[in-house]
Amino acid sequence: NAALMVALLLNHKPGIDGLSKEKLMMLAEETGVSKDPMGGNGGWYDGWAGMKDLLKGDPPLVFVDKRKYSLTTQPPGSAGIDIAKALHVLAHREELCKCGNY
Repeated sequence: NAALMVALLLNHKPGIDGLSKEKLMMLAEETGVSKDPMGGNGGWYDGWAGMKDLLKGDPPLVFVDKRKYSLTTQPPGSAGIDIAKALHVLAHREELCKCGNY
């Protein structure tokens, strides 16, 4: 879930079309935030399995429209974009993120 959120943070601007599942999975893999491959390890689980929780949380952290995904921007302080920023900082502290922004 963290890899998906960080990938959205780094690769999508609010107010424009979101990212497709395929593009988002590829970008999430590239971040290095997830210790497991986004495509799974040959079992039933893959990195997409947690997307349902991100979409249906209270508040939802991810919004989907026409199969395009983006981070939520409301309510301030607990929106998807705010959580993704915190996860991104944490990923750098743990030396997981490969984006080069920090």
